[in-house]
Amino acid sequence: FGARILLNSIITDIKLKPDKPLEKNPCVMCKLCEKSCQGGLFAKDEEQTIVIAGIEETIAKRNNYAYCIAICSGMAGQNKFKDWSTWSPFRFDDIEKLPLDDTVIEYVQNMFAKGVEKGGLEAENVYRLVENSFIGRNNKPAKDFRPSCGFCQLVCGATMKDKKESYNKIVNSGCIEEKIKK
Repeated sequence: FGARILLNSIITDIKLKPDKPLEKNPCVMCKLCEKSCQGGLFAKDEEQTIVIAGIEETIAKRNNYAYCIAICSGMAGQNKFKDWSTWSPFRFDDIEKLPLDDTVIEYVQNMFAKGVEKGGLEAENVYRLVENSFIGRNNKPAKDFRPSCGFCQLVCGATMKDKKESYNKIVNSGCIEEKIKK
């Protein structure tokens, strides 16, 4: 429904041979991927059809990817509706006002600008995000790769029992907080 492996890059010099597509779509439309997504990328009740390796599949309609930048890429690590976070310790003051419509792109850009103006850890976070998300995404050394989420993919196990166990671990994991040394 929602989760797909987002394989943007592989750090290897091995020549890889592609696997054959799965004969049966493993998605049982449980929507735990949508429920575990801090960013709100997946539409709860809307679907879209995509074609992967010539196979047509129905998946959740994607909302604006700016939500992934705001939450999943580590800009804030937590939205206003959850009492648990992604692995990002960063928080921005205005994240609780994150709009749930297409104005999110402009809002995220303004959050970036405010973070740089504020300086300190918020500015460092913005620079890290820009470097991780946009500049230098290609040819990045493994030690510089810092994902902070992927819960929508982690929750999707082989069986419904696995999916539920993973979901419960995620939503009961609490919040990551960064202690600032003085």
